[in-house]
Amino acid sequence: PPQATVTVNGLTDGETVNAYKLISFDEPYYNTLTIESGYKSYLETKSNQTDTNEILKWLSGNSAAGVLEGYLAGNPTLPTAEKEVEAANGQVTLDKLNPGYYLLTVTTTVQISKLYRPMGVFIQPVEDELHIYAVDPTTPTVGNNVSITAKSEEGPTVKKKVKTDTSKDWGDTATAGVGDTAEFYVEITIPHYKSGSKITMELTDTMENMTYNSIEGAKLYSKFEEGTFSGEINGALTDNTTADKPPKFTLDYGTIMENMEVGQTSKTVYLVYRATVAQGAADVGSAKNSSPTRTSARRQ
Repeated sequence: PPQATVTVNGLTDGETVNAYKLISFDEPYYNTLTIESGYKSYLETKSNQTDTNEILKWLSGNSAAGVLEGYLAGNPTLPTAEKEVEAANGQVTLDKLNPGYYLLTVTTTVQISKLYRPMGVFIQPVEDELHIYAVDPTTPTVGNNVSITAKSEEGPTVKKKVKTDTSKDWGDTATAGVGDTAEFYVEITIPHYKSGSKITMELTDTMENMTYNSIEGAKLYSKFEEGTFSGEINGALTDNTTADKPPKFTLDYGTIMENMEVGQTSKTVYLVYRATVAQGAADVGSAKNSSPTRTSARRQ
């Protein structure tokens, strides 16, 4: 069957659209479907069915958007993306998409900082043409091309500081020798969204000639006064860092936003961690821990 092209509008240059294939048509006749294992496990639990055909019958009788949001709320391990395309001129073109059901998410940047709703696109072969369900979940676009607009809201803002030579001062740079440990904090201001309480935010740092102190790990606080952090927030931070990768932190919106005051429009939290200056810094004269250049926020 022919392949589809999906154009996503409403983006800002530098953001990336990720396309994950959750349901595939089996070749060569494209008359049976295979559900990605993680997604199928979720559907089996929700539908109380194990047979693929019965699961699909249940799926067709429920809101596709609602099912997708429930799936994402469990923070699943998504399959490898079929496409990862960076926006140019405010849009992304996903071409050569084979029939199947795709989840589309948007990875924003710290500088842009938007929060995007997930999008679902179902590409169905019907004889020699394609029916694409994207704009309207009940009425398909017939043909090989469809355009959709990503919906977004203002996202979290991020600022990073490092402790300087004095005990209470923080700045953009600090002096340290090989083997010394530097302390960092990331100030994250998160808007209070009117709807949706399940939002996952991921931040990844880039280090040069520095090693993240994974033994001590990171902590999340709600207050920072006179150089001291307090009000540790438990259960909202997951440290996904491994020895061979840069620091990657996952924050849970719902836990952070518990006990919001009436009328409060945002909440600021502080992510605190340490890193050690590596031997390579002596060769180049510096070590760097860049502010997160890319972050993703997934909303349900």
